[in-house]
Amino acid sequence: SVNDPIKCIYVSNIAPYKHQKNVIRALKRLRKKGYKISLELVGENIKYFNLISNEMKGQHDWIKMHGHTDPKKLPKLISNSNIFIFASSCENMPNTLVEGMAIGLPIACSNRGPMPEILSDGGLYFDPEDDLSISESVEEIILKQNTRERIASKAKQLSKNYSWKICSKNTFKNLVETYNDSTKSI
Repeated sequence: SVNDPIKCIYVSNIAPYKHQKNVIRALKRLRKKGYKISLELVGENIKYFNLISNEMKGQHDWIKMHGHTDPKKLPKLISNSNIFIFASSCENMPNTLVEGMAIGLPIACSNRGPMPEILSDGGLYFDPEDDLSISESVEEIILKQNTRERIASKAKQLSKNYSWKICSKNTFKNLVETYNDSTKSI
């Protein structure tokens, strides 16, 4: 319900391209609209903490910093949330996005590659450099139950495409094929 507390989580080390500052600004917008929204930031980077420290001033009642967290504790932490946010503008393989997908949360996600290739139609997208865009995606998840349920289910289904076992098998298969092809030409 719009009147219930809404817990958002963003799992990522603090860095300029992770845009935690814009996520905080976006959720401030939603709080000004009356949403009882909170944010849990999981991850740290002392070097870049100053990027978000000014945005967090006076916001400690609804923003919680977890810092570095044991990866074994992440599934429980994520599953205790209502919305998963992933605002990175630069990734190779966004593992924490896949973890959020596997939990089955509705996801508001950066529209930068490779996130749309990984999440496909299992989330709502935003421009990570625009806090208004972020707030609109999160608000749509809050307001539209059918959308929320559809993207959460789709994300969970898509997460099954990603496993280290499948990755390892395909990598070694590719290596063997490449080796066999190269020996034919000798």
